[in-house]
Amino acid sequence: MPAWATLKQLHPGQQVSGKVRACKPYGLWVEVRGLSTLLRTEKMPPVVEKQPSRFNVNDLVQVTIAEINWERASVLLESCEKLP
Repeated sequence: MPAWATLKQLHPGQQVSGKVRACKPYGLWVEVRGLSTLLRTEKMPPVVEKQPSRFNVNDLVQVTIAEINWERASVLLESCEKLP
């Protein structure tokens, strides 16, 4: 599905599932419906922010959409919870 079609299905505040694709010092890259989205470290809950290694590549997570940037066709996240 093209990125624009996927973006149109998402909205701020929506919770969706995804898969962690990269763990970086500045945040987590999570694949959501084929899109690469970012959860910045400062948006993580305090317990997670202090333990970013709590997440691993390929972990399934529940995330909340914070912002959709239409000009850059990008999505920022505001929370993340590991799924069993």
